[in-house]
Amino acid sequence: MHASQTCKSRNSMSPIAVAVLAALVVIIIAARILGTVFRWLAQPPVIGEMVAGILLGPSLFGRIAPELSQSLFPPTVAPVLGVIAQVGVILYMFLVGLDIVGDKLMEIN
Repeated sequence: MHASQTCKSRNSMSPIAVAVLAALVVIIIAARILGTVFRWLAQPPVIGEMVAGILLGPSLFGRIAPELSQSLFPPTVAPVLGVIAQVGVILYMFLVGLDIVGDKLMEIN
C-alpha cells in the first residue's frame, strides 16, 4: 500500500456517514425554520419542529417527491437516524426529569 492510498483511506468518509450527515443537515434546517415560524406565530417552537418532522417524513414529502425523498433519506440512513432519534428522546426525558421537583409531585396527589 502506498502512502497516497493510506492517506486517502483515512480521509474518506463512508457513503452512509455522508448520507446521515446530509439528512441531519436537512432535518435541522427544516426544524429551525419551522420552529422560528411557530415562535413568530406565538406558538412553542417545538410544535414547529414536530411539524417539520412530519413534513419531511414519508407521509407528505415521500408522497409529493418520492425520488427526492429517497435521495435525501435513503433506506440505509433510516436505522441510524432512528438511533439518533432515540438518544435524543432519552436526553430530552432526562432534562425533563431534572426539572421535576419531588415535593411538587407529592402535593398533586
